[in-house]
Amino acid sequence: MPGRGRGRVSIAGPLCVKEGERTRLIYPTITYHGRRNEPKGFGAADFAALLTDAHQQLRGPIMVV
Repeated sequence: MPGRGRGRVSIAGPLCVKEGERTRLIYPTITYHGRRNEPKGFGAADFAALLTDAHQQLRGPIMVV
């Protein structure tokens, strides 16, 4: 089909700001190609894993706004 894209990319990420340190953006991506059983975007488990990863990288408390 002409003009059809190659997929859709979803991105989610916290902007991490800590006084006296550099600002960080931690972001995973999910690419959806329309294949069977392929996730179309982020689910609750993906967001939980993202916060866990951010907490481990930052080595400190996290405030979600």
